[in-house]
Amino acid sequence: MDTNVFFRLKEERVRLGLSQSDVANAVEMSVKQVGRWETSIAIPSDKLEILSGIGFDAGYVVTGRRTASDGPKFSWHDVEEAGHGMLSDAGLIGAITIESKQTYDLLLGLFLRNLTKVTGVQPPKVDEGRKAS
Repeated sequence: MDTNVFFRLKEERVRLGLSQSDVANAVEMSVKQVGRWETSIAIPSDKLEILSGIGFDAGYVVTGRRTASDGPKFSWHDVEEAGHGMLSDAGLIGAITIESKQTYDLLLGLFLRNLTKVTGVQPPKVDEGRKAS
């Protein structure tokens, strides 16, 4: 087995700004199992397929060669940051007034939900207070 697969899997996770917990939630496995996939045990193809849906370049993980894409790939973190920027800019120009964190979180959630509807890409399930591993 090509042991570089382990390293490339972790490299993709880090590139996307995801923690092991984020990946574990996305594939409905334990953090411990994700750690094993990044060090010593092959990731099952069905789990790699799920990860490709949240931005992992499965071809790169398996072969070490980047897969040609029909457009840029963004991590969910990048998309979320763009949503924060949009809300901030809208507030600065007076298009909206956000008076509470609850309203801000609601608007950001609506943005991300609609993005998911348009693209079909599901965000990773994230634990409260996540920390990158």
